[in-house]
Amino acid sequence: MNNWNKALCYIGLATLLFLAGGCSGGFETVTIYDSETGETKKIDYASTYISGITNICDGLDLKITGYNTKKINPITYPIMRALGALGPDDMEFTMSFVVHFRNSSDHPYNLKLTSVELSSDQTKKITPESYVLAPDSTFSTEEFFGEYSKWAKDYNKITVHLDLIANEESYNAIPVVLNRETIEDMKKRRNKS
Repeated sequence: MNNWNKALCYIGLATLLFLAGGCSGGFETVTIYDSETGETKKIDYASTYISGITNICDGLDLKITGYNTKKINPITYPIMRALGALGPDDMEFTMSFVVHFRNSSDHPYNLKLTSVELSSDQTKKITPESYVLAPDSTFSTEEFFGEYSKWAKDYNKITVHLDLIANEESYNAIPVVLNRETIEDMKKRRNKS
């Protein structure tokens, strides 16, 4: 076999390996067409979802950072989507998320996070763990995982519902909206920190 044939074999093998295993963790480019202006624009989304700050009660705030942990093939996925060949499994992804608490009050909070509802068909029950949040301090939970379905939903934002107990008072179905970050916004946020 001459050098030219070897090179073609290696290129073919590398291409097959890339197509079979090449993936991007939740990154996605979405094309949006504006019918009024006739313009098309592309938005590059990152795999992160970030909520704003939600005030629970006096001086207790929370924020959620989520990650789409699904791996998709950047070559075959757009082709399959264009052909209409995606199935139900392609519209679901695993969500990993962390809840961040901030106590800006002058008294401590005893917290128990009891459940997280990622979508109407899955509630993630959590073994309640007590967290003590001192005055003027922050705390982040461990990472939680759950399935999320994008069917008939705006997948550029996710609403998560939390159940928690703060100083013996229950707060149920607290809605927290996580907006999907663009790659540009993610870079700006990382440069600030």
